[in-house]
Amino acid sequence: MKLKMLLGVGGLMSMLATAPAWSIPIQEVGAIDQLIAQANLGNSGDAGEEAWVAGQLGLTLDELVFETKSNVGGGDWELVTGTLAGVFAFELVGPTDWFLIKTGNIGKDQPNRHFLFSNLAGLEYAVVNLADLGITKLSNVSKISHVVEFTGPTEVPEPASLALFGVGLLGLGLMRRKRA
Repeated sequence: MKLKMLLGVGGLMSMLATAPAWSIPIQEVGAIDQLIAQANLGNSGDAGEEAWVAGQLGLTLDELVFETKSNVGGGDWELVTGTLAGVFAFELVGPTDWFLIKTGNIGKDQPNRHFLFSNLAGLEYAVVNLADLGITKLSNVSKISHVVEFTGPTEVPEPASLALFGVGLLGLGLMRRKRA
């Protein structure tokens, strides 16, 4: 009897460790994000991943803004309802333009471990069809190692534009003073 109870509890614990905690509707997370590149960078580390992402996006390392890296497990992903089977969402730390997902060894059918996505709609969520990563079994969600978030360069006004704007304000001030 004790053996059956232990096996039952053990089976339940293993299911909880790999299954998502709950589900979330697609309307809340936006849309399925677009896979734009994949590779196997081995154990390249943070600097190697960042350089690869910048190269894929055509940005310099100064233009690519590293936001955060989150180590994740299977329980961190939520099943997305109202869309294709196998779509999961991960809540990001903040709004982000792109995110990289690194997986562990998924199997012979998927040699790549690094997947770069463009965040399309709900910028607070990474929404992926796990089949794009070669994850076809729910139990393999736990093979996702980490998610890295990036944003692009912010637009800074040109000095000439700022100077022209300043001259315009000066002219308006002088006109107003002249009328008074």
